[in-house]
Amino acid sequence: MLHIKEEDIDKITEVFYHLLNGKTPEDIKLPDDYPENELKQLVGYVNKFLKDYRASNEFAFNIGKGFVETETPNSKTAIAQALKSLQASLRHLTWTTQQIAKGDFSHKVNFMGEFSEAFNSMAQQLKNVFDEREEGSIAMQGQIEELARARRAMLNIMEDLKLSQASMTALIDALPDVTMIYDQKGIYQKVYFRNIESNELGTLTEFEDFNKLIGQSVDNALPPEVAKEVRKAISEALELNKTIRIEYKLPTNLGDRWYDARFSPMTAEENSHRLVVSVARDITKIKELTDELDSARQRMDMALEASNTGLWDVKPVQKELYFNDQWAKQLGYEPEIFEDDPDPFQHLLHAEDKDRVFTTFSENINNPIDDYKSEFRLKAADGSYKWILSIGKVVDRNEKGTAKRIIGIHSDITERKRMEQEILLAKEVAEAATKAKSDFLANMSHEIRTPMN
Repeated sequence: MLHIKEEDIDKITEVFYHLLNGKTPEDIKLPDDYPENELKQLVGYVNKFLKDYRASNEFAFNIGKGFVETETPNSKTAIAQALKSLQASLRHLTWTTQQIAKGDFSHKVNFMGEFSEAFNSMAQQLKNVFDEREEGSIAMQGQIEELARARRAMLNIMEDLKLSQASMTALIDALPDVTMIYDQKGIYQKVYFRNIESNELGTLTEFEDFNKLIGQSVDNALPPEVAKEVRKAISEALELNKTIRIEYKLPTNLGDRWYDARFSPMTAEENSHRLVVSVARDITKIKELTDELDSARQRMDMALEASNTGLWDVKPVQKELYFNDQWAKQLGYEPEIFEDDPDPFQHLLHAEDKDRVFTTFSENINNPIDDYKSEFRLKAADGSYKWILSIGKVVDRNEKGTAKRIIGIHSDITERKRMEQEILLAKEVAEAATKAKSDFLANMSHEIRTPMN
């Protein structure tokens, strides 16, 4: 019969008491000479359970603190297996979260029921937000480039009504422009300008002081045709919600002045008025230079046309070719016929002249020979070939000495070539006649000197 001491039973009972109260008890210790019986075997089972329990408890504690890579307990109990499964799921969840953080939204989780659905839904929402942000970034790229400009930066600062007047004045004083704010009816609300601006830009009659424009309508301050353009620009800026650009001329005490003006809509929080800000810059000198350039170009075109001279401009490194209209008309073509032809010269050049012409041209490109001259034949619109004298000059070379740009002209020398051919032919005829005459006289002299039999 098995004899068990009451204190040994109490040790086992105490273990389960502590477990039920959430405590982790120590192993039950029996004397080394304790007999091998059912109680000692039971104590061994209880201690093994406690070892697995402590390992599982520590494992669960670490998992709960987020240490998903903690070492897995070597236990086959149902609790340990469940914790291992939980660890694997948390590892997968952690990895999936890391991929999402890197921008890869293609991964899903499929455990823990409603939690998985909620997590996957959150991941999809994040993906949608990132996609929308990416699309928004692309859409705003063009706006950002525009905002980078100094004038647009100034307009943005003006739209920020919280900016102090001192800061705005300092910024505007640094810009070479006149800035005006209009309401939707074309009434001047604000005018910003530098102190020296009136001396540079000139002033309008009755408005020597720009501040007198405030409260006035553009119809009262500007010439009728200019006022009409300004009112139209104000209306379009508000209706289309974009910047409108116009150029106009004003009579001032310094003479007629040209202005480039931009009109942009702005929001005023302190009232319900719809306002437009305009930045106007004096471009009179630019206009004068442009007019002079246009006049010079027109005179050159007229001179080239009158002299039947074609103009060409070649950039060998970039492989860019330019021919003026007279270059084509010289051969009887309409200039538009070569719009889609990248190199009409090569296509029109006579086959017998190509090697010689390109060899000469290459020598000018690769050698320090600035002056270029060549004669060749180009196919005309009627199918015939015209003789052309091409004269050019290298106007720019790179650091290696290779020509970067060559400019030259084409002159029609077909008539000169024809006359040279006629002169050559006449010379040959004259030389033949002279020889025949000499031969005849020599024969006659011989006959005269020789007595007749």
